[in-house]
Amino acid sequence: MKRIILLTSLLSASLLQASCDVGDTPAFGTGADTTPSTTSYVNSTSFFILASPQQLGAVVTTTDATSGLTTTTLTEKTSVITVRVGDRDNFFIGDSITVYFATDYGFLSDSYCVTTDGSCSITYTTGDLNARPGDDKAYITAYTQGEESFLDLNNNNALDDGESFTDTDTPFIDNDHNGTWTANVDIPVGAIPYQGYDGVFSGETCLDTTGRCASSTTTYIYDLLELNLSN
Repeated sequence: MKRIILLTSLLSASLLQASCDVGDTPAFGTGADTTPSTTSYVNSTSFFILASPQQLGAVVTTTDATSGLTTTTLTEKTSVITVRVGDRDNFFIGDSITVYFATDYGFLSDSYCVTTDGSCSITYTTGDLNARPGDDKAYITAYTQGEESFLDLNNNNALDDGESFTDTDTPFIDNDHNGTWTANVDIPVGAIPYQGYDGVFSGETCLDTTGRCASSTTTYIYDLLELNLSN
């Protein structure tokens, strides 16, 4: 997943926050403010997806020592897909957050789950051998409504003038497995049209006076997970 960090000229490069790539898992409970925020908004940098196992070993290719012919087989395998949700201070948001899922290959036990104690899970099952992606990987997208993250320099739980924020694009099914949206290849999830990065902050509290506050306090946030189908 690609996220763009927007900065004003008032901030130096040292204030850049790292973007979350596929597989990144932020630590919880490590916010600078030791008191959890009162927000019930899922934060884009505290939303991530995990798999157990992530390497399935479902696709096996063997070569006959005599003939030299290769044979590829697929054994049905499953993986537990878990999503964890937290707020902007890296504290788990407890219950009743609905998280949706989509994949480019294989089967999902459910299209969504509802969190309890900050997480929920579904089950992934491998699909047909001949339908598998060429790189023997499957990508799963998890998405929900939440807010974008920002660098809260004055610790007031609001985006102010001069503070950076992390712009997020629209969730999608990553058919070409490159972690970014590719037009005419990737597919928007559900009924959500792909709109890219909008350049404005969608969050619970925005006090910016330079036109960076979105009309909505929430947006779709997502994470991508790569499953390795082979050994």
